[in-house]
Amino acid sequence: MEKMKNIVILLNESKVRAETLTQTIRLARKHQLHVHFLKTVNSYAQISMLFKKSTANINKTLIAHMESEIEQAHPLMEGISHSCHIREGISFIETIREMARTRSDLLIIPEPEILPTYFENNTQHLIRKCPKPVWVVRKQYQHTPLKVLVMLDIEINNVVNHDNNEKCMKMARYLSESNETITDIAHAWSFPNEYYLREISSKISTGQINDMVEREFQYHQEWFYSYALKQHELHINSTNILNGEKSKITAELVKNNNIDLLILATVDDITNQGVFISNEAENIIQHVTCSVIGIKPNGFVTPVQTENGK
Repeated sequence: MEKMKNIVILLNESKVRAETLTQTIRLARKHQLHVHFLKTVNSYAQISMLFKKSTANINKTLIAHMESEIEQAHPLMEGISHSCHIREGISFIETIREMARTRSDLLIIPEPEILPTYFENNTQHLIRKCPKPVWVVRKQYQHTPLKVLVMLDIEINNVVNHDNNEKCMKMARYLSESNETITDIAHAWSFPNEYYLREISSKISTGQINDMVEREFQYHQEWFYSYALKQHELHINSTNILNGEKSKITAELVKNNNIDLLILATVDDITNQGVFISNEAENIIQHVTCSVIGIKPNGFVTPVQTENGK
């Protein structure tokens, strides 16, 4: 992840609320980022017929309303370079195109004040298909400092996993530089097919299976703690390496530790262009109540065609 310069804040479901965007605006101020506020409309023609105004007048009205909301967020926005944009079309497609158009490095989506049980359809599409990190702000943060959990995946000479881990940790460092944070890192591991070996196989003894599981654990443990020790630029509060299903372990860590923000990779395989988010990541995101930053690896290709043809 290169140094960030621009971010997009999508305001379709939420007005500019200072208490919700505190951390994101601090991030913009600390790193001198330009903030592009964005709203999308399905059709200017429909709005024009409804209010009997020209498309140009409707666009000016919507822009003025956005700018008014930003002024009401004062003094939070004071000194922040920003602009307002209205785009017509399917929301997630136009949002991804706006990310490309403005060369933005991070998309921020404040969820509605009354939270849905699951992420909205538009948010799901963006988490799956936006090539840049997506930060879904699900609620007002309850803690000072901000409680952050970073989920890491083992890197077995795997470039994608390595990219994911590096990007997740860099995002955590960005946040720690602009907000007071407590950062935990965790890794979930399991021995492939352990259940079937224990329950079905008659050719391998319990002792042999235990030895294989122990060797697997030692390998993960050595990798995880050596990786943690390399994170000199970030103070890590705690490290957790736990055995079991990643989605279940992540949800339990979020709940038990009152995590405010979860950072994780949402794609671990870029060879299959038909898969834009892993089933595991999807399960995690849909079943945690905290805010989430979803990271994509280098080489991820969005299915949305931008103005540059990519």
